[in-house]
Amino acid sequence: MRLLKLTSAYPEFLRQFYVAHPELNAQSSYAQHKAALDRDLFYLCDLWTPVITPLGHDVLEITLNAEAMQRAWARENGLPSGLSLGEIAAEQARRFQPDVLLYEEHDEAELIRLREAAPSIRFTFTIVGSALFPSGVWRHLDLFVTCAPESVQRLRTQGFRAEHLD
Repeated sequence: MRLLKLTSAYPEFLRQFYVAHPELNAQSSYAQHKAALDRDLFYLCDLWTPVITPLGHDVLEITLNAEAMQRAWARENGLPSGLSLGEIAAEQARRFQPDVLLYEEHDEAELIRLREAAPSIRFTFTIVGSALFPSGVWRHLDLFVTCAPESVQRLRTQGFRAEHLD
């Protein structure tokens, strides 16, 4: 199985992160950016990789709005400059060919673009808490995972597949 996780970091976190890491600049490699971001553990960056990889699965975790990191990936992979971050992420998905997508964004068009770029995606899920903000994305999801039992009930009442996980 190949899992792609697409998420974003808080913009203020990224600003402070790059202030704290002046060694990361426009010439730094994708690997340098990713390693530093993963070490910082924002929003459990790279949490899935060390857990799922030993089970024989491949994981790619993309922080969509980490612009310097995403642009480094695009540069290293021969993509033209000027692409949007969404276009870069779609190309990453196309090349990775995931089976499962953990989508932590609220942009329906972005989700559709990812699914078109990687038709290998057979299952899409998200993780939510107790504050549910309805989105057009919801109709494209196969599963909601939540730590809030009340969210499971609310989602199921609305016809969605939802499961509780502490």
